[in-house]
Amino acid sequence: MFAIRLTYFSRSQIDHGGRSTLHELGTILEASTRNNNEFGLTGALVFDERWFLQTLEGKRTAVWNTFRRIEADERHSDVTVVDARNIHERIFGSWWLAFLQSGDEYENIGNFLKDGNFNPSEMTSGQVLELMIRLSKIGTSRRLAPLFSERLKESAHIHSYE
Repeated sequence: MFAIRLTYFSRSQIDHGGRSTLHELGTILEASTRNNNEFGLTGALVFDERWFLQTLEGKRTAVWNTFRRIEADERHSDVTVVDARNIHERIFGSWWLAFLQSGDEYENIGNFLKDGNFNPSEMTSGQVLELMIRLSKIGTSRRLAPLFSERLKESAHIHSYE
């Protein structure tokens, strides 16, 4: 299958004074799971309250249409494509969400931090992909999974790193 892999980052504009961050992540997870399943997309989304970092894999049209929806989403600003390339096979077999909580020690990603902070705008495209692959191998979260419905847990992998 002819496919592409697109990776981008953006600044989170989720209003922490409004609905809870977990509520917003639940909304994102539900829409992403539905849309990604419908359009055959795989990939990964990393979120840490300040940044979104996502890789999408699939058919060119589906990936770019999804990216355009994300770009127009008011929860994102400063959307920046890190890498977009043709691929012969996918790295991610499904779609999953990783939630990096600010203030955590980030023990699993220490070498991807700058001055103790997660900032994808200061990472190379190779570092971004390496980080996403590393996080995808760590395992399913014990903390976030109970917060979302059983239906969503069955259709997407949710990870939380502390």
